[in-house]
Amino acid sequence: TGGLTDQDTVMVMVSEEGGCVLGLALDNDPGKIEQLRSYRDQKLAKSRLGRIIIRAYYRSGPQLKTLMEEYPVLRGVVGSILNTMLMNNPD
Repeated sequence: TGGLTDQDTVMVMVSEEGGCVLGLALDNDPGKIEQLRSYRDQKLAKSRLGRIIIRAYYRSGPQLKTLMEEYPVLRGVVGSILNTMLMNNPD
């Protein structure tokens, strides 16, 4: 099918209401968060592997967020990985 399913859309809404683990890692920078959402919607959601990654993220996100809150070094590591990804995918 290529795009997000209704189930994926619901998971996105729930995650955004509960706080974004990626936002936490990126210091809640709205521009970077929007860039990641665009990457999710325009690239990841268009492939089967990408949709698997999206689902895994929404399932494990709350636990990862808790770990990042408890271990700031993990937050820094995730933030560095995401910033590198954003630099390599500017659109």
